[in-house]
Amino acid sequence: MGTAAASTGTGSTGAAAIDPVAREDLIGTSGQAEVLAQWLALALDRDFDFRRLIAVIGCFGDKDARGILTELEPHVSEVVCTQSTSPRALDCHELAEYAREIFGDERVHVDENLPAAVETAVALAEETDAPGEAVSGSGVLITGSVGTAGEARTLFGKEPS
Repeated sequence: MGTAAASTGTGSTGAAAIDPVAREDLIGTSGQAEVLAQWLALALDRDFDFRRLIAVIGCFGDKDARGILTELEPHVSEVVCTQSTSPRALDCHELAEYAREIFGDERVHVDENLPAAVETAVALAEETDAPGEAVSGSGVLITGSVGTAGEARTLFGKEPS
């Protein structure tokens, strides 16, 4: 499972990556997506304090998408289901069906490509309770598969590797 995260703040957007393999207390490979989703959930609890976190998720069809969604549900406000350009990608509408079972209809959005999904997620993260209220403590998490994370890195001008 690959992961990239972007946070929104007062007028600025930064990016950070959570790399479970780089942490000495975490060991995993992309073949263990479900286990890495558990570690990501632990890292979100331990290392971050988002007021509002929107997840962009695109999974390969051979991964436990329901398991990944279940692990992330307590940590994210809403989810945007998408798919990478990989032929292994799970269809975003099928992923959204799984997500609705776990998150409920009102917390699930669908975009068929990653750039549109990221745009939707940023707009959701920047929503505030009152007009003119400063955006603070919100974030966007991009995760699900190494294909999705690699495309996100490319979208943000980074090398996929």
